[in-house]
Amino acid sequence: MNTSTLTPLIPLSAVSVGVSASTQQALIREIAGLLMKANATLDPNQLVEAFERRELVQSTAVIEGVAFPQATLPQLQAPMIAIARSEQGVPFNSLDGTDTFLFVALLTPEEDPKRSLHLLARLTRLFHSQPQLRDELCVARSPERLLEVFGAAEALL
Repeated sequence: MNTSTLTPLIPLSAVSVGVSASTQQALIREIAGLLMKANATLDPNQLVEAFERRELVQSTAVIEGVAFPQATLPQLQAPMIAIARSEQGVPFNSLDGTDTFLFVALLTPEEDPKRSLHLLARLTRLFHSQPQLRDELCVARSPERLLEVFGAAEALL
């Protein structure tokens, strides 16, 4: 497996097409919950704190309606990705001031910053090279379909 491939890092249990959060803090808690479904050994408080700390540096809502929340944890065994979609949108301090609807959260081992950068670069390239991807992910009605669309798009990179 290519160490920069994204799709294998997304457990189906870490995908939600209907998050209920209406604030940035609530959304981060929902993302943490998705990641904990896939890895029960994660500490929820540490996870939420890591994502919140990163958002304080600069908002990760950088593409129209899409955010890439990121966090690193010490001694995490392998990177993980969670995808959450909000029907109503969440104020996430986006650069353009609009609500964010799609969240692709990247959790990586603190000890491997280079891999974190490679994964983030691939994620960014995926969305920039396929502008329709955001809309396709936003209409997926099930976690399975969302993951299928994501994987098919990544295969085109």
